[in-house]
Amino acid sequence: MSPVLSHLSSARTKQRWILWTFLSCMFSGCLSVVSVHQPAELAAALGRDVVLPCSLRLSEDEHMLTPPVLYWLTEPEVKGVRLWSPTEAYVGRVDLLNHSTDSLDRSLLLRAVRWTDSNLYKCKVSIRTRTEGSTRKTGDNTALRVHDSLVFNLTRHNASLLRCHVNVSPRSGFVLSVLHAGQTCPTVAAGVEDVEDVEDAAGRFTTLSQTVALQGPGNYECQLSLGTEVVARSVFCLDETEEAGDAEKPPTPSNQTCSDTEVTLHPEPWPLYISLLLVSSISLLSVVTVMLVRR
Repeated sequence: MSPVLSHLSSARTKQRWILWTFLSCMFSGCLSVVSVHQPAELAAALGRDVVLPCSLRLSEDEHMLTPPVLYWLTEPEVKGVRLWSPTEAYVGRVDLLNHSTDSLDRSLLLRAVRWTDSNLYKCKVSIRTRTEGSTRKTGDNTALRVHDSLVFNLTRHNASLLRCHVNVSPRSGFVLSVLHAGQTCPTVAAGVEDVEDVEDAAGRFTTLSQTVALQGPGNYECQLSLGTEVVARSVFCLDETEEAGDAEKPPTPSNQTCSDTEVTLHPEPWPLYISLLLVSSISLLSVVTVMLVRR
């Protein structure tokens, strides 16, 4: 056999060995994975309940030998402060979403959210598995951001201006905007009361505010967003007969064509993430199998 053919044969043998090793690992446990997943950011309405998601994930070939032990902590960790099992500050306000000892869902329900709950939270799970033995896995922290109700109405001194304002956790990344006919309205200056990012004297919250000029009849919507998600919205309706500039009859909100303020929270789409992961794994195995068959 010539040196070139010998080299090609050796290369093909090596490639096949790598592929077979990969497949072997996939089905024998070499790539077994135990991990903890929690969302990076989460919005919560003041005074309402919120779920802090945390899920324990095991690869198909891995098995738990003992029920997982759960710890929910603040980040950075403060001695004597723990969500689960709850210490004094959280007693009566925190509960497991799933009480089954073998459940992979380690989420918590936090009741009656307060400003002081705005913090980073870390989910830890101690577990003993067939492949990894006794181990502790930690999530990547969840930043809980708090907001209160949106206030959206005409300004007190000028009936041709709309003002939306809301209190939010300081330095939380919330964004406030006002839309009309699907377009973002430009803001206008409307006095000291409409200054944005005014912090509470106690540092509990920051006030976000947007003031816009009425641009004709229709629905005006104030949106509070965190990242790419709209977490709260309020709608103001202006009838065609109530346009700005009518001194005798200033514009007033109408409840006939729109609803009052509604808060909508958007939980992390965990089922979608799991589906995408399964599709990727199946696609990878299909590609590897085709390569082996062709060789």
